[in-house]
Amino acid sequence: MSLIETAAKRLLRPKKEALIQKLRANKIGKRTIQAFQAVDRYDFTPPFLKYQAYEDKVLLLGRRGSTLSQPYVVALMTDLLDPQEGDKVLEVGTATGFQAAILAELVGNFGRVITTEIDSSLARSANRRLKRVGVNNADVVQADGIYHFSAHEAFDRILVTASLVPSIHLPLYFSLREGGICVAPFGGDDGEPGSCLMAVMKKEEGEMRVDAVIRGFSFVLAQGMMGWSKYEAAMRRLRLSTFIGDAREIELHQRDKIAA
Repeated sequence: MSLIETAAKRLLRPKKEALIQKLRANKIGKRTIQAFQAVDRYDFTPPFLKYQAYEDKVLLLGRRGSTLSQPYVVALMTDLLDPQEGDKVLEVGTATGFQAAILAELVGNFGRVITTEIDSSLARSANRRLKRVGVNNADVVQADGIYHFSAHEAFDRILVTASLVPSIHLPLYFSLREGGICVAPFGGDDGEPGSCLMAVMKKEEGEMRVDAVIRGFSFVLAQGMMGWSKYEAAMRRLRLSTFIGDAREIELHQRDKIAA
């Protein structure tokens, strides 16, 4: 790390501490908080945005609408995913690599994170960042993650960082082990802020089940073979209520009730 970076981090340290306190106040779990303390968002923020590294907001990366997600959303999705030491995790949508680094910290040296990014430039830069800070248990794959691993590997956890079409039959789910958990956003095709919902899905007896949902999020739309670019027109006619079924709807202040 250069002297300039060291000085900048020291100058921004109060903002980092304030962010951690905000996550605690929002009932983010202890393990996730520890991962946020160990993984520095500054290291995964592009140079022109580093002064905003510890602000609790989404940062626009300027490529195909790609973003560095809001820290609270990263923390919430991590909590809902509940990755354990030794787990094999698939992330769809690498962006800068920050979420992958958080997951890699939680699964430990005996776990593995495979993170996919459809944009080749973002994939290369994320891989460089991960290696530069010593994250050795995460691999960046330039691919359409919704489709790429469906018939090749099995994962204990799957996390998607872009909004999917509301369906429980995407090829992605074939990659989830029995008893595994997938956390992903859905909807938002109308472009309205806060029109996405976050779903916690579980695989039981070979079938995907939507266990719980939280409303009120904004995500970029997934691209690729199974993304909105191909199915947008048809999926606009599919009501989210059909996708949700009898899943529990959880208010943010009730998140401690989400575990079954």
